[in-house]
Amino acid sequence: MANRLTTLIGNMTLLTVFIVLTMGFCEIAVRILCKAYIFYDIEMWRYAVDLKQPSKSAELSHEHRPGASGYFMGVDVAINSKGLRDTEYTYEKPDSTFRILLLGDSIPLGWGVRQGHIYADVLEKQLNHNLNLPRYKRFEVINAGVGNYNTEHELYYLESEGLKYHPDMVMICFFINDGEIIKHRESISFLDRNSYLWTMMKGRLDMMARMMSVEKDYVDFYNDLYIPGSPERTAFDLAFNQILQNCRRIQIDPFVVLYPELHVTDETSYPFKKVHQLVRDLSAAYEAPVVDLLPIYQGEIPESLWVAPDDAHPNARAHNMAADAIYQHLASYIQRSTTEAISD
Repeated sequence: MANRLTTLIGNMTLLTVFIVLTMGFCEIAVRILCKAYIFYDIEMWRYAVDLKQPSKSAELSHEHRPGASGYFMGVDVAINSKGLRDTEYTYEKPDSTFRILLLGDSIPLGWGVRQGHIYADVLEKQLNHNLNLPRYKRFEVINAGVGNYNTEHELYYLESEGLKYHPDMVMICFFINDGEIIKHRESISFLDRNSYLWTMMKGRLDMMARMMSVEKDYVDFYNDLYIPGSPERTAFDLAFNQILQNCRRIQIDPFVVLYPELHVTDETSYPFKKVHQLVRDLSAAYEAPVVDLLPIYQGEIPESLWVAPDDAHPNARAHNMAADAIYQHLASYIQRSTTEAISD
């Protein structure tokens, strides 16, 4: 009996050692593979681990680590001392400066796009180069985009941090997933924080589960976020309205940008037109200008606008097209507002 128990323990020990060594070898192999190829799941995971930290506020969930930097999707990403992917800006606004605070998620963040080619950066250059107004000598566009932020996060950031910059305008970049509720994570497991292999396995298993299940596809999933009465729609309406209300209350101009989901660029078959109309209606109640960017991508092959074959975030060309379209509307709005202010 004792011999059989000893043999069993020995076999279990050998099996455990074999499993640990195999997993270790696979972990090393995946890390080497990720040096040669870009995998969306891995890059997003690395961004979350290397550049984000849990927020002390439950309302904000997560935030960028001030001063952090890394290399993701083939581009350098540097976070400034205040947690933004942007140059350093003082809270105090310089004289004769028109300052725009841009709220949003990984799209205005510029996922997969080099600094300087993000539409916030391009827009700032266009405003300073082309718009000549006696009242303003300089225009600043402060990019407060953070990956996985929803509208509730943007509201809290505006109230707790964004208003410290004394913006003249708040630009809200809406994307279809902004109504999704993001749960606050108090802690992250060892594997979730450290293992490339675990992250890749989870991503592939999740993909297989979606392909084999009868769950909603992404179109139904996102459209259902905005069904009247749903928890997501209720939370979105409250947060979006509060942002606009706050702006109007303290005499800051709100400006809304609708960024389309880039799997479909044809206006007639775009699956989220009703959601875009909802945002336009909410914005109209506060007389907030809205720029819907879907028409500028009409006729474009969707994949030609993506940062990678498996990642539909907009690439540098798509960002540049967005900046051009936003500038045309924004420049006219600022000129008109300035003229009206002078005449008053």
